[in-house]
Amino acid sequence: MAFNNFKFSFYNLGTIPTLPAIAWGALRNGIEPEPYALASVINALVLAVLTALYALIRTGLVRTGVPGR
Repeated sequence: MAFNNFKFSFYNLGTIPTLPAIAWGALRNGIEPEPYALASVINALVLAVLTALYALIRTGLVRTGVPGR
């Protein structure tokens, strides 16, 4: 799932709306700051996880399976 997959999210919308569907609905009434805050938190968490994995790989605590390194 990505933030820009609106057409897939819109046509497969179930009982729980996805972030793209919420953003699309907010365009009609003005955009509230909550979707921006939620997207920022999600992106910050992903960046933190990637940074931690990079640090663990560089220190050698996690091996990637690449021989000769």
